[in-house]
Amino acid sequence: MGSGASAYALLRRIKAGLKRPVHRIRFWRYRKGHECPLIFIVGLPRSGTTWLTQMFTSVQGYRYLSPWHATQTDHNLREKTLQGFAHQLVVLRLHLPWSEGNARILEASRQRYVVTYRDLRDVVVSWYHYVSKVDPRHVLHSQLRSLSLEEGIDYYIEHILDYEVRWIRDWRNHRHPELSTETRYETLREGTLSEFSRLAGFFGLDLTDAQIAGIVDENSFQQRTQRRPGTEDRGAHARKGVLGDWRNVFLPRHVDAFKRSAGGSPDRARLREGRAVGAVKSYGPLVLYSERSRKYKKRRSRYSSREHRLSARHQMK
Repeated sequence: MGSGASAYALLRRIKAGLKRPVHRIRFWRYRKGHECPLIFIVGLPRSGTTWLTQMFTSVQGYRYLSPWHATQTDHNLREKTLQGFAHQLVVLRLHLPWSEGNARILEASRQRYVVTYRDLRDVVVSWYHYVSKVDPRHVLHSQLRSLSLEEGIDYYIEHILDYEVRWIRDWRNHRHPELSTETRYETLREGTLSEFSRLAGFFGLDLTDAQIAGIVDENSFQQRTQRRPGTEDRGAHARKGVLGDWRNVFLPRHVDAFKRSAGGSPDRARLREGRAVGAVKSYGPLVLYSERSRKYKKRRSRYSSREHRLSARHQMK
């Protein structure tokens, strides 16, 4: 870690320490009735983790915090990460990969957590728009800004898709059966009230049906953005709020690449379940390889600008 990153981490740690007394006051005021003071959300970027965080932080007393040591390229737990949130009502959200070390820390602390997934075909479309247009601090911002959407999807397929496939597979195969649950962005979008109610129950939150309904309404796409789902704002964090937008932008080569990542099977259900997706030490796809990037730029000229978009629905049959 460079000196600049070290100074930033130290500053975050100092600020967190200054705020701790305030959070502890809130803890003793609102703790009664809630089984889990720490609500832990695990998910890949652009998979609904921010939306889920917003709903949980709408529960009175809860606030979103992140570990002082977390960076864009490392969301792993440390031995004392969870201890740092003791006597606080906290929602913690991390793009945490499964590993034996992370699993051991979670199990030792008996920490409950939810793992959330999303159709990776929708993830890549959302990811491209967010990184290239919304977040200038992202380590891939300058690189994706120079690529078209189709080229950005190519980049994701070449550098990131395999990692995210493994990320989902690892959590589905190894998450703790009692301390964890899982949800999908599609499930939340299609049945927000029932799914959030289930998750609130999993974490032992003392909420009435009316309170849950109020939280869901307050954090709906329309309330948050003042736009109807499907109305696009490419410069917003919540861009469009619909499912299956990949069908509007995927080219035949993209469809084929995702089929191959599903193990060569054209089974659409497997792709939707995320099974088209090893313990990884850090969020590997964000590590840039300049040589691979140069080779990638040379290959861009291979693709004809006249390649016809075909119906992705037809391609998946």
